[in-house]
Amino acid sequence: MAESIGTVARNKQADSVGGALDLATLKIYTGSKPASPDDAATGTLLVTFTFAADAFAVAAAGVAAMNGTLVQNAVATGTAGYFRIASADTTLVYDGTITLVGGGGDMELNSLSIVSGASQTISVGSITQPAT
Repeated sequence: MAESIGTVARNKQADSVGGALDLATLKIYTGSKPASPDDAATGTLLVTFTFAADAFAVAAAGVAAMNGTLVQNAVATGTAGYFRIASADTTLVYDGTITLVGGGGDMELNSLSIVSGASQTISVGSITQPAT
């Protein structure tokens, strides 16, 4: 049986994660994500973004939207395969898959091809705490 989480609790959970990700890094790598976020990163690091001090808005309906836009130049050329987000103190680490828009990945990009030196932009993102 699945648990059900009330809206207030969902908002608190999303806000807690959002607050913990202030000044966090989001790194995009080639290849498949490691078996666990506790494992060392694999693949080639393509680009590193850093979240602002107020990275996510206050949650509503269990969703905390990303504030602002992340822009950074790529440091290597390759095909995006997975991402890793680590809090500034590295106590919280999340890994996720990357697919093209509509592909159902944890992160969806318009293009998986990243070229060294090219500007990369992430303009939309959110933390979602589902109701079940």
